Amino acid sequence: MSHIVNDEDEIIKLCELLTIENTDLRFIQNFVFRKSLLNGLEWVLSLYEKLQVLGLSNIALSKLLLPLNQTEQLWNFVDKTNEEIIREYWKNIYPRFYGINTNEKIFGLKKLIEYSRFLSAVHICSHFVEEIPSEIIVEILKRAGTEKSDEQVRLDGYEINRLFETIDKRNDVDPNTLIQLEWWFLPVLASYGNNQKPKRLHDELSRNPVFFMDVLKWIYKPDDETKIEEQKNGLTDEQMQDRARQAYELLHSWKNIPGVDETGKIDYDFLKNWVSKVRELAAEYGRVEAADIYIGQVLAQYPEELDKVWPPDELCDLMENLKSDSVNRNFSSATFNKRGSSSRGPFDGGDIERGKAAYFKKLATAHQNKFPLVTGIFENLAKGYEEDAKRMDEHAERTRLEY
Repeated sequence: MSHIVNDEDEIIKLCELLTIENTDLRFIQNFVFRKSLLNGLEWVLSLYEKLQVLGLSNIALSKLLLPLNQTEQLWNFVDKTNEEIIREYWKNIYPRFYGINTNEKIFGLKKLIEYSRFLSAVHICSHFVEEIPSEIIVEILKRAGTEKSDEQVRLDGYEINRLFETIDKRNDVDPNTLIQLEWWFLPVLASYGNNQKPKRLHDELSRNPVFFMDVLKWIYKPDDETKIEEQKNGLTDEQMQDRARQAYELLHSWKNIPGVDETGKIDYDFLKNWVSKVRELAAEYGRVEAADIYIGQVLAQYPEELDKVWPPDELCDLMENLKSDSVNRNFSSATFNKRGSSSRGPFDGGDIERGKAAYFKKLATAHQNKFPLVTGIFENLAKGYEEDAKRMDEHAERTRLEY
């Protein structure tokens, strides 16, 4: 079609269809795009001038420019039109930004940000994120995380991860800014199977008892519920629910024990002081039981090695001194839950459970002379697994008889 139709009057009549609302523009715009490839951008810009003289609306003229290859030359022309055309162009282009230099890509991203196309900026930036300065990436994430994007585009977790992975490798972004960004995108970063975890938020929880309590307060009501209004501080019920959901996702994904480094070395004084400060704040805010739940759960995350007694003496000593039923109970639950589910044949019985029972008996024996509370936890776990083994044996026997 673009090779055949060369009569100027026919081309103008075709382009006048751009003024009709609810018209399928794909044919016209594809025609204009093909003509631009055959005759060059200047041909389209000359056509634009003629259509403008004929009185086509700004919206129709912007539609003429949308299908063209996105280049600095085109964008300079758009910038010399008028505000309505500029707005309609940047509000409606599908950003591609391929085959252009880095400065042009940055210019295009800034325009998408300016016209509230934050999710489109995330999408296109993720394709060449290594080229983009950190301050632009941070601005895109900040605006996408805090403002409503003026477009019907889905937030893509993979693309968000690409942006975070890139700035994580650099040392030119303020740590507090990164913490804030992780908080805004917590539902993505803390989602199951996501390798790009909110590691700075996790580190902050393990480093800062005040931050830990600030997060915990969004999940659990205080013992004195009249204090809820103080925490609400003008937020709507929906905003309160969003904060609670984010806080839960953060604490649920948190596995970093305070005072424990990546090699497993324990700074006992730091851990003890962290726990002490958290429980002091929890008492002040009426959430001691809630704090003890997470203290018990996170202590259970210390790595287990079959050839070593678990957990280390420092953690056992802490639990013995705390004498908190909630810490012990949640340590036990988290230890149990770490085992996950198991699969077996229909006639196998409870061999898996007997193996786990034997493991916890061994731990109970190893701790019995120094840590009676911890010993009791492991004895109860062993007893529970022995009972489970007996049930599985009975189930297997019934299955054999029925078979």
